[in-house]
Amino acid sequence: MWTRRGALAGAGALAACAPARGHVAGQDDPRFAAIEARVGGRVGVYALNTADGAVLSHRGDERFAMCSTFKWLLAAGVFYYAARGGLRDGPHRSPQLSDPVRFDESAIVPYSPRVQENLARGWMSVEELCEATVTISDNAAANLLLDTMLGPAGFVHFVRATGDEVTRLDRLEPALNENLPGDPRDTTTPAAMAQTMRRLLIGDGLLSAAAREKLLGWMIASPTGLSRLRAGLPEGWRAGDKTGTSDGANNATNDVMIAWPPGQPPIFITCYLSHSTAPMADRATPRTRRSRASSLRVGAKRVAWWACFACGENFPLEIEGELRLCGFYTTRYVEAPDKQSAAAMAAEILFADPDLALPEGVEPHPEQRIYFEGVEEVEEAEPEPGFAFFPMEEAFS
Repeated sequence: MWTRRGALAGAGALAACAPARGHVAGQDDPRFAAIEARVGGRVGVYALNTADGAVLSHRGDERFAMCSTFKWLLAAGVFYYAARGGLRDGPHRSPQLSDPVRFDESAIVPYSPRVQENLARGWMSVEELCEATVTISDNAAANLLLDTMLGPAGFVHFVRATGDEVTRLDRLEPALNENLPGDPRDTTTPAAMAQTMRRLLIGDGLLSAAAREKLLGWMIASPTGLSRLRAGLPEGWRAGDKTGTSDGANNATNDVMIAWPPGQPPIFITCYLSHSTAPMADRATPRTRRSRASSLRVGAKRVAWWACFACGENFPLEIEGELRLCGFYTTRYVEAPDKQSAAAMAAEILFADPDLALPEGVEPHPEQRIYFEGVEEVEEAEPEPGFAFFPMEEAFS
């Protein structure tokens, strides 16, 4: 079965085989056209082989909603300004990495597990927020970091300083995931993102060696992309990435990656899939379906299928025309190297599910959460059930 994730894995496999020096694959490349025909929507890909400058591109200069793929760049911006004494605007000064950022329950937005864990403490360091933003894609952490940079405008100021005149951010999480057709807000192009990754992650003096090492370490450790671009790489490659996801009619399934072939300089691959007609449910990619015994290796990581038995609490939902505070039970199947990573990936998928979307104008409940009653390794994914909803007032009366 072809899924959105399968499309990314297939695109990654093609992009990893970057063409000869100076060649650029055109818009009519039949390999990418075949992927688009199977999953619907638009696929944008740009791959840059830094060993020889070879480029492979399909819709490389078209705009796509970034969703959470901007978060590695946000962390890079924090490192950039910290090394230069902070971003200053009148009395405002962005903090250093060890400085605390204080928050309360008003900071919580859908999918904010690390910030939620620290609500009682009431603060996290700037570096802790960066790690949560890149590694597990914590949305509240990203918003708190954006606040230290004067919001999306400060982020764009940094992006322009890197030489990227294309990438733009206009809103906070979760509004930036809207992905309306033709809307330029919160977008980039595959080409612009890949070139910005090259400038920041391997050279040009924009980040210190220590900052690059830390940022790359977080991207490599992130579990959210193990079944996306990384799943299409040849065995033995090392990779780090940042995914982005939005579901519903205006869906987006994205991944941006740095990958190292054995003994070779890195290849940058950016892939954006927008408005696909394929379902979002976690299904095996064409590559992983061949491994039915949970023994797949992506790069140097062993990846297994996990069944994640989820319970949600305090979700404001519209039920039969009435706003109710609801809980739910469901199961999600994900590929991950360990139980903790599987739970993090499943939580991200659930928070992006349109069935859990907040009604317009409704704020998330301060005690809204998802937890897992069990996470078990299984041989392969099974068809996923829907949600079993229950009213919270009855469940806890």
